[in-house]
Amino acid sequence: MRGLRNTKGFTLIELLIVVVIIGILATILISRFTGAKDSAYLAHCNTMAEAVKTAALSYSTSRIDGASATKISQLQKLNSDIAATVNDMKLTIAGSVLTIDHQKITESTKAAVNLTTGAVTPASLVE
Repeated sequence: MRGLRNTKGFTLIELLIVVVIIGILATILISRFTGAKDSAYLAHCNTMAEAVKTAALSYSTSRIDGASATKISQLQKLNSDIAATVNDMKLTIAGSVLTIDHQKITESTKAAVNLTTGAVTPASLVE
């Protein structure tokens, strides 16, 4: 005589438990990947700040009077990757400070480069 339970296949409860576990794991992974995306944007912004710093110091040392750059086009002559808008980043100069604003991250995460001294204020997620 055969048993009442078929040993082939899964029960509905077993399938629901597997789906719930996969859902929990997916939630954990998605939250990890969004943090990695923000970190990548910050690293991109800080890398651009270092490139601007190098170009600004090169510009001032190439000048006889040692004047610092006042326009983005002056820095662009030394590094063609520097532009007013590049890869979702907006570069603006106010006085002797160049500010890098990455459009994909929040307002409080701007990086700044002092064009006279070359001091870099890196972007970060912490306010």
